Amino acid sequence: MSAKHHALLVKGSQCQSAGRFAEAESCYRRVIKADPGNAEAWHLLGLLAYQAENPAEAEQHIRKAVSLAPANVGFLSNLGLVLKDLGHPEAAEKALKRALEIEPNSAAALNNLGLALQAQERFTEAESCYRQVLEKAPQAAQLHSNLGLTLRRLERLDEAETSLKRALELAPDNVDSLLGMASVLGEMGKLE
Repeated sequence: MSAKHHALLVKGSQCQSAGRFAEAESCYRRVIKADPGNAEAWHLLGLLAYQAENPAEAEQHIRKAVSLAPANVGFLSNLGLVLKDLGHPEAAEKALKRALEIEPNSAAALNNLGLALQAQERFTEAESCYRQVLEKAPQAAQLHSNLGLTLRRLERLDEAETSLKRALELAPDNVDSLLGMASVLGEMGKLE
């Protein structure tokens, strides 16, 4: 990758982080126009589409990135997340298992696999994924939330309450955790 293209990708990422999506898209598309085989530019364009709540477009761009760099675990993990959000959890699982064949300890791929399994109501397997990731990242609030929501579906309410409580200690404003905790406490008869 040329220094100019790298600089454009960095600038695009900075613009994206600052919420300047049109400027970010322009940077990514300039790189793609000059170098259509730049997998990172396609991936970033896909993440931008995902952030803009356009998962179908995100899928197209991230698939292009994966076709250019099929062993990139991050690309495969993000493709799995997008596919899960598009209502294709089985396809998501396939992409995520490919990522984990390449890098078995990928926290992002394990978490996203847990989400895909959860979407298929395979809660015991999802629990296993979340617990593996939490061993490596015990301070990750979203992981505790994901685990708590899964434990709720397994009807292990005491454990769900503990996980969701930890998630809320780490991120008190997490809506998923707050709603999950309200559901768990209601099911336990602890809500007044």
